Amino acid sequence: MLGDGSITRKLSNKGKIIGNAKFGMTLDVYSLNYITHLYNKVYEQFSSFGLYPYPNVKLDKHLGKTVSQYSFTTKSLPLFTALHNIWYS
Repeated sequence: MLGDGSITRKLSNKGKIIGNAKFGMTLDVYSLNYITHLYNKVYEQFSSFGLYPYPNVKLDKHLGKTVSQYSFTTKSLPLFTALHNIWYS
């Protein structure tokens, strides 16, 4: 999972944990080859959205901007909940 990833849990407005955890990673545009490789070889099986750029230059509000980073998130799964419980307190 390396340094630029994190496992997150969703909290209710009362601070109670809801559902399973998910993994996400964001890297700068210079790391596109690396994050693409990592996503395709490891995380694609856990995700349904793929890699996405920021800013999303396909949106009108981002027209003319330059993509500066890429990221992905996985589905919320028990696998990531187990890792979250080990690594985070």
